Order: sequence, then structure tokens, then C-alpha cells
Amino acid sequence: MIDRNLQAAIPSVSFANAELQEFIDNRPDAREVRKALAVKLVYQGYKYEEIQTILDVSVGSITSWKNAYKEYGISGLRLNHQGRKSYLSDEQREEVLSWLQTKDIWELGELEYKLAFEYDVIYESKRSYYDLFDAAGISWKKTTALNPKAEKEAVIAKKNSLVSLLASKREEIESGRLRVLLIDECHLVWGDLTGYVWGKTDQEIAVEVINEREKQTYYGAVDYSFWQVTSKSLQCW
Repeated sequence: MIDRNLQAAIPSVSFANAELQEFIDNRPDAREVRKALAVKLVYQGYKYEEIQTILDVSVGSITSWKNAYKEYGISGLRLNHQGRKSYLSDEQREEVLSWLQTKDIWELGELEYKLAFEYDVIYESKRSYYDLFDAAGISWKKTTALNPKAEKEAVIAKKNSLVSLLASKREEIESGRLRVLLIDECHLVWGDLTGYVWGKTDQEIAVEVINEREKQTYYGAVDYSFWQVTSKSLQCW
């Protein structure tokens, strides 16, 4: 075991490299190894951006780990170190919020692992993780089924043709000589393949479903002319 008291007699870079390598060789936990390796690369003269690419960690994490090593020595890199904090710095928080923008769908475990692995932060309450999701514009929402075989251009063309048809029949509809019913359906057993995930608040989360099973379908209809009048009244109100 390297005696840290010898540091004064050994160049700091050489001592750090030897101590960190010994720690890496004897620590089975990958999180601790990554911390030590990042700090060792700093002492070897690698740029933070290079270390970020090599180890897939943030610059803020590298800085934090290096400072912990300088202040507490090798013990500062251990997961059970007493200097461990239960909060993120402002810089780290911004890094996490930016990271949360890289995907549309998240699981809570991914965020928990990110904070524990890179920042050595574990919150006692899950509310703290939820607050980070909220700050990143991510909420808990139900997914919707999306048929990957649907042709968007065909749907738009069909919609436009219906708009043109209704416009051409406007006089007949308003006079009551022609009735147009808007029909919709509901299912007592429907959407059972979709569940809840963490996703961006302003975006729908769709899951591709081709052969969805439906049972007990019910239909309802609204008179188009009545709907027009009601909509106009609501807008005026």
C-alpha cells in the first residue's frame, strides 16, 4: 500500500498516477474505477474534453472528482465517502437538464443511475427526481398506440378532400336539407398495450402497435350543423 505521507518526497503527478493506478487495480466497483481513471487522465495531461469522450462523462463530473481527490485523497473517490452530498451544484443541475433533452422517453432508474454514477448524488425522496423531470419539461404520461403502417400523406389528402366536400355542401347543410354526422367510437377494452412513461410534456408518446385487439365497440355521433353552431357560440362567449 502506498504511504500518502511520502507524497512530499515524490512529485505530485507521479504519486497521483501510482496511487490512482493502485486504487483502480484493487476496486471492483466500476463507478469508483471510472472516477479514478478520469482523475488519472487529468494528471497525465489529457484535456477534459478528451476525457469526456473517452469515458463518456461530463466535464462537471471530472472537475468534481478531481477536486474530491485533491481535498480528501483517494478516499474522496469511494462511494461511501463521508463527503458525499445529496444535492447537485447549479452547474451539475444544468448539465442534467441538458442531458434530459437528449431523449423523448425516460425511466426513473436512468436518472437515478446518472446522478449516482456521475455525481455521487442519491436523493432520499423520489420527489427530487420528479422535480428534475419537471424542470426539464418532462411529465408522467400515458402512451398512445401508433400504427407504423399508416400513411401520413394519405391521411392529409383524405382530410383535405373532406374539408372541400363539406365546403361544397355548405348551403345544403345550413338549410337543413343535408345532415352530416360526425361518428366516433370507443372500446371497453382498448389501449391495454400502452402504459405510462416519463416523456416531454408538450409531446405525445406513441408506441407502434399493428395488431391491437379491440372488444365491445360503441359508436356515437354529433350533428355537424349543431356542432358548428355550438362551436361558434362558445367562441363568441
